[in-house]
Amino acid sequence: MLTIIIAFFFLGFFLPYLTSKRNKYGPPLFLEKLTPKINLGLNVIGIFFLVIGFTLLGIYKGVGTGLFWGFILLTTVGSIVILISPLKMIDYKSLVAIFAGFLILELTLS
Repeated sequence: MLTIIIAFFFLGFFLPYLTSKRNKYGPPLFLEKLTPKINLGLNVIGIFFLVIGFTLLGIYKGVGTGLFWGFILLTTVGSIVILISPLKMIDYKSLVAIFAGFLILELTLS
């Protein structure tokens, strides 16, 4: 469950980051053609993912603890995205593999 919530936070931060005017490095290769066409759509979808992430975390951990965890996750994920995105290391295949691996690990260990 926590891996899915982290994925929502990642998408919720990463999608609006792609449309930012301060992002001088451009989107990753797999979204290069799609980004200029739907800037507003990516912002709305990103905010929707953040709301879903905060809601699921509030249900999973409680309201106060969920909000606290949510802000910590948002800060951590945001830092990772800002550091790794200019290196063009964010690829959809690697993201799916990483989140699938962590989801399998979470389900087998809990």
